[in-house]
Amino acid sequence: MSSAEPTPRQRKILEFIDETIKENGFPPTVREIGKAVGLNSPATVHTHLSTLQDRGYIRRDPTKPRAIEVHWDAGSGWSQVTRDAAASTSGATSIQEDLSNSLKIYPNPVNQIANINFNADNSTQTTLEVLNSIGQVVKFNNYGILDGEQNLTVNMNDLPSGYYFVNIKTGNKLYNSRITVNN
Repeated sequence: MSSAEPTPRQRKILEFIDETIKENGFPPTVREIGKAVGLNSPATVHTHLSTLQDRGYIRRDPTKPRAIEVHWDAGSGWSQVTRDAAASTSGATSIQEDLSNSLKIYPNPVNQIANINFNADNSTQTTLEVLNSIGQVVKFNNYGILDGEQNLTVNMNDLPSGYYFVNIKTGNKLYNSRITVNN
């Protein structure tokens, strides 16, 4: 994954997609993106989306139209697309994949209890966030300072059925994975 910063136009695209998902609950069309950022050609929009995906700022599902997940924070500008992998941060604007340490969540789909396995870095607090499909934090736990391999059990019984993202932050690592909850 490249750590290159998005261009000003790509930042506008990211911001527009993020705002549209927050407002409507689903991403905009390619034509809506083009209109919002001043691009007349859908092919040019597709090129920007491909670049953003290659750099890890978005994730698209090629089997579903309009399926775009934004993994970029306008405030800090860093990507967090690291599904089933650990990400090491260096400074406020880059994350590099570290596939040697992974996040394991099982069973997936989750019925009531999720078992979460990852390696913790004892330098700072370890937190777990569960976000819904529009990026709202629906569950948050602070586990304090943890070190080494961790096996957490998290009750998901209070969440309605749907898709969620699990973020584990420990030291300079960010673990991120998507789960399905069937309650």
